[in-house]
Amino acid sequence: METICCVDTLCEGVHFKRSTMKPADIGYKALAVNISDVAAMGGKPKYYLVSIAVPRGWSDDEVLEIYDGMQSLAQQQGFISLAVTV
Repeated sequence: METICCVDTLCEGVHFKRSTMKPADIGYKALAVNISDVAAMGGKPKYYLVSIAVPRGWSDDEVLEIYDGMQSLAQQQGFISLAVTV
């Protein structure tokens, strides 16, 4: 069995706009594009690892909402849930 690892960086102004997407939607999209990449390689994801760079001005609550969006998709996909701390 092979292991596939991938990470995509979504950038504000390129991949999303805060004015049109809620933080939870941004998190959902961020995980979805990586799931898509793994599926394109014939894989079935079980876990996800997050690398996030948050610009100044985002509140802790907004960052947690990003993780909530990821967790929502992860639960739909049957991923193993891990704790999130900010």
